[in-house]
Amino acid sequence: MSSKKANEKYAGELRRYRAAEGKVVHIPLKGDLEETIQDIEGGIRSACTYVNANTMEDFAQKCIFIEVQAQHNSSLDRYTVGKI
Repeated sequence: MSSKKANEKYAGELRRYRAAEGKVVHIPLKGDLEETIQDIEGGIRSACTYVNANTMEDFAQKCIFIEVQAQHNSSLDRYTVGKI
């Protein structure tokens, strides 16, 4: 709720002493929602096979998660990007 868009929507404006966090990225429609969900499910199933997990609970126990502090995903650079 610290994005510029959320502050404008719920507080009327982004106060000068606050910093906006996040981006708005407009990505063209990529197809049916069902296909997108199937892609996500397939990725999850694939990840489970990498760590030999049978369930999502098992997956969480068998993985080591690393917090990423900073990242730049250049694949989104071609889309319209603006602060939220």
